[in-house]
Amino acid sequence: MAARTIRKRGISMENNRREQRKSERFSRPVCTWLAFDNDNAAYATVTVDVGADGARFKMPRRVAAGEQVFISIQLEAGEIECVGEVCWAFPQDNGLHDFGVRFTVLPHDHKRELRIYLDSEQMSAAR
Repeated sequence: MAARTIRKRGISMENNRREQRKSERFSRPVCTWLAFDNDNAAYATVTVDVGADGARFKMPRRVAAGEQVFISIQLEAGEIECVGEVCWAFPQDNGLHDFGVRFTVLPHDHKRELRIYLDSEQMSAAR
């Protein structure tokens, strides 16, 4: 019922999530490995969008808000490793799970490399 009311007012869940983000996100598929606490598997996926403070992913594994995730983003310039926390997660009709992750531990040199990548993406989008 509440979701229907929100949609009637022209506000979507997607819009609410974007307003909470601290940095701009870029809709770029970037190869990424994810590993979750209490799970011995590593999952290959791509980002739906990525920013300096977090990323959005889709994958078949069920994901819950609050889960800690170890992330390895595969950029052309090298690998960026960090730890994040799932902020929100929604199952999709196609069996995938859509979820957003806030980076909680990102070493300074990796953050710098990510910002360089994002700045280059911003320049490419402006052309």
